[in-house]
Amino acid sequence: MDIISINFRHPANEDIIEYLRINSGRDNAPFEENPDKFDREWYEGLGTHPELVELLWYNNTKLIPVDCRWVMWARPVLVHPATGIVFAFAGGTNLYGFRLPPEEHFNAHLAKQKWFEGRTKLDPVFALEGLYPQWASFYWYKDTQYQCLQAYNYAETL
Repeated sequence: MDIISINFRHPANEDIIEYLRINSGRDNAPFEENPDKFDREWYEGLGTHPELVELLWYNNTKLIPVDCRWVMWARPVLVHPATGIVFAFAGGTNLYGFRLPPEEHFNAHLAKQKWFEGRTKLDPVFALEGLYPQWASFYWYKDTQYQCLQAYNYAETL
Protein backbone atom coordinates (compact mmCIF):
# COMPACT_ATOMS: atom_id res chain seq x y z
CA MET A 1 0.00 0.00 0.00
CA ASP A 2 1.33 3.41 -0.93
CA ILE A 3 1.57 5.87 1.89
CA ILE A 4 -1.47 8.10 1.92
CA SER A 5 -2.67 10.55 4.47
CA ILE A 6 -5.48 13.01 4.96
CA ASN A 7 -4.71 16.63 4.17
CA PHE A 8 -5.97 18.19 7.41
CA ARG A 9 -5.16 21.70 6.18
CA HIS A 10 -7.22 21.55 2.99
CA PRO A 11 -10.49 23.51 3.29
CA ALA A 12 -12.37 20.74 1.44
CA ASN A 13 -11.72 18.37 4.35
CA GLU A 14 -12.85 20.67 7.18
CA ASP A 15 -16.53 19.68 7.07
CA ILE A 16 -16.00 15.92 6.77
CA ILE A 17 -13.42 15.89 9.57
CA GLU A 18 -15.86 17.69 11.89
CA TYR A 19 -18.82 15.58 10.73
CA LEU A 20 -17.03 12.31 11.45
CA ARG A 21 -15.70 13.59 14.78
CA ILE A 22 -19.21 14.53 15.92
CA ASN A 23 -20.82 11.34 14.59
CA SER A 24 -18.20 8.84 15.70
CA GLY A 25 -19.87 8.43 19.07
CA ARG A 26 -16.49 7.57 20.50
CA ASP A 27 -14.30 9.96 22.42
CA ASN A 28 -11.39 7.54 22.25
CA ALA A 29 -11.68 6.80 18.52
CA PRO A 30 -8.47 6.52 16.54
CA PHE A 31 -8.24 9.73 14.55
CA GLU A 32 -6.25 8.36 11.66
CA GLU A 33 -5.17 4.82 10.96
CA ASN A 34 -4.00 2.63 8.10
CA PRO A 35 -6.47 -0.27 7.86
CA ASP A 36 -3.84 -2.75 6.62
CA LYS A 37 -2.58 -3.32 10.14
CA PHE A 38 -5.94 -4.68 11.28
CA ASP A 39 -7.65 -7.94 10.45
CA ARG A 40 -11.28 -8.19 9.36
CA GLU A 41 -12.49 -8.81 12.90
CA TRP A 42 -11.34 -5.28 13.65
CA TYR A 43 -14.12 -4.04 11.34
CA GLU A 44 -16.55 -4.67 14.19
CA GLY A 45 -14.98 -1.74 16.04
CA LEU A 46 -15.49 0.82 13.30
CA GLY A 47 -18.99 1.82 14.37
CA THR A 48 -20.17 0.83 10.91
CA HIS A 49 -21.81 -2.41 9.80
CA PRO A 50 -18.90 -4.74 8.81
CA GLU A 51 -20.55 -5.62 5.49
CA LEU A 52 -20.86 -1.92 4.70
CA VAL A 53 -17.12 -1.53 5.35
CA GLU A 54 -16.50 -4.39 2.92
CA LEU A 55 -18.73 -2.79 0.30
CA LEU A 56 -17.10 0.62 0.65
CA TRP A 57 -13.49 -0.55 0.72
CA TYR A 58 -13.59 -3.49 -1.70
CA ASN A 59 -16.71 -3.42 -3.90
CA ASN A 60 -17.14 0.30 -4.52
CA THR A 61 -13.45 0.81 -5.27
CA LYS A 62 -13.16 -1.73 -8.09
CA LEU A 63 -12.84 1.02 -10.73
CA ILE A 64 -10.28 3.02 -8.74
CA PRO A 65 -6.65 2.35 -9.78
CA VAL A 66 -5.10 2.64 -6.28
CA ASP A 67 -5.88 1.64 -2.71
CA CYS A 68 -7.50 4.56 -0.88
CA ARG A 69 -8.71 2.87 2.32
CA TRP A 70 -8.27 4.74 5.56
CA VAL A 71 -9.86 5.15 8.99
CA MET A 72 -10.72 8.51 10.49
CA TRP A 73 -12.58 8.96 13.77
CA ALA A 74 -13.27 5.23 13.83
CA ARG A 75 -15.07 5.39 10.49
CA PRO A 76 -14.01 3.80 7.23
CA VAL A 77 -13.15 6.43 4.63
CA LEU A 78 -11.54 6.67 1.22
CA VAL A 79 -8.79 9.26 0.73
CA HIS A 80 -7.33 10.40 -2.59
CA PRO A 81 -3.61 9.58 -2.32
CA ALA A 82 -2.41 12.58 -4.35
CA THR A 83 -4.52 15.30 -2.72
CA GLY A 84 -5.32 13.87 0.72
CA ILE A 85 -9.01 14.70 0.18
CA VAL A 86 -11.56 12.39 1.84
CA PHE A 87 -13.98 11.44 -0.93
CA ALA A 88 -16.10 8.68 0.60
CA PHE A 89 -17.12 7.28 3.97
CA ALA A 90 -19.47 4.75 5.53
CA GLY A 91 -21.37 5.23 8.76
CA GLY A 92 -23.82 3.49 11.00
CA THR A 93 -25.63 0.47 9.67
CA ASN A 94 -26.73 1.69 6.27
CA LEU A 95 -25.05 4.82 4.89
CA TYR A 96 -22.38 5.68 2.35
CA GLY A 97 -21.42 9.25 1.59
CA PHE A 98 -19.61 10.27 -1.59
CA ARG A 99 -18.16 13.70 -2.35
CA LEU A 100 -19.50 14.16 -5.87
CA PRO A 101 -19.04 16.91 -8.40
CA PRO A 102 -22.17 19.10 -8.65
CA GLU A 103 -23.22 17.65 -12.00
CA GLU A 104 -23.42 14.16 -10.47
CA HIS A 105 -25.89 14.99 -7.71
CA PHE A 106 -28.92 14.47 -9.94
CA ASN A 107 -27.67 10.99 -10.89
CA ALA A 108 -27.10 10.22 -7.22
CA HIS A 109 -30.67 11.24 -6.45
CA LEU A 110 -31.96 8.91 -9.18
CA ALA A 111 -29.87 6.03 -7.83
CA LYS A 112 -31.34 6.53 -4.35
CA GLN A 113 -34.87 6.58 -5.74
CA LYS A 114 -34.18 3.29 -7.53
CA TRP A 115 -32.83 1.75 -4.33
CA PHE A 116 -35.88 2.80 -2.30
CA GLU A 117 -38.42 1.38 -4.79
CA GLY A 118 -40.44 -1.30 -3.04
CA ARG A 119 -38.78 -0.72 0.33
CA THR A 120 -39.88 0.97 3.48
CA LYS A 121 -37.89 4.16 3.68
CA LEU A 122 -35.20 3.90 6.32
CA ASP A 123 -34.82 6.53 8.98
CA PRO A 124 -31.37 7.89 8.14
CA VAL A 125 -29.11 7.51 11.12
CA PHE A 126 -26.57 9.85 9.59
CA ALA A 127 -28.10 12.85 7.85
CA LEU A 128 -25.59 14.69 5.73
CA GLU A 129 -26.47 17.96 7.38
CA GLY A 130 -23.47 20.25 7.17
CA LEU A 131 -22.00 18.29 4.26
CA TYR A 132 -24.58 19.00 1.58
CA PRO A 133 -24.35 19.95 -1.31
CA GLN A 134 -20.91 18.42 -1.95
CA TRP A 135 -21.83 15.06 -0.48
CA ALA A 136 -24.47 12.59 -1.63
CA SER A 137 -25.71 9.68 0.46
CA PHE A 138 -26.58 6.12 -0.46
CA TYR A 139 -28.21 3.44 1.70
CA TRP A 140 -26.83 -0.09 1.22
CA TYR A 141 -26.95 0.46 -2.52
CA LYS A 142 -24.36 -2.00 -3.84
CA ASP A 143 -23.98 -0.67 -7.39
CA THR A 144 -22.08 2.50 -6.49
CA GLN A 145 -18.76 1.85 -8.22
CA TYR A 146 -19.41 4.61 -10.76
CA GLN A 147 -20.23 7.16 -8.03
CA CYS A 148 -17.12 6.14 -6.12
CA LEU A 149 -14.99 6.65 -9.24
CA GLN A 150 -16.62 10.06 -9.81
CA ALA A 151 -15.84 11.00 -6.21
CA TYR A 152 -12.23 9.83 -6.62
CA ASN A 153 -11.79 11.86 -9.81
CA TYR A 154 -13.42 14.92 -8.23
CA ALA A 155 -11.12 14.72 -5.18
CA GLU A 156 -8.16 14.93 -7.53
CA THR A 157 -9.35 18.34 -8.79
CA LEU A 158 -9.90 19.98 -5.39
